[in-house]
Amino acid sequence: MPKRSLNRRAARGTFWRNLLATQARSIERRAKERSKRPSTHQTVVTPGLRDMLDAWDSYQAAAQSEYEAQERARRAPHSSRRSEQRWNAVLNDLIPADIDTQE
Repeated sequence: MPKRSLNRRAARGTFWRNLLATQARSIERRAKERSKRPSTHQTVVTPGLRDMLDAWDSYQAAAQSEYEAQERARRAPHSSRRSEQRWNAVLNDLIPADIDTQE
């Protein structure tokens, strides 16, 4: 390849590298300026909004505990006494009454 085309490629690479570096510095400078400025937006939490947020938090906590209980029951169904009693009731309904099960 001629030496001239290599120089053009190198120049093109340098151009893009410099452009990206300039943009990165500009972004960093703007972020630094933004962090120095005081926030103009303040969130106002009214009592009604606070009640809604508290209700949402309690709902989320209840849903999470219910989910965890279901997961525990799914992972270890034999440890749940109530489910065992329900299963025995279903089995007892399936056994015909005229068959003596004590043989």
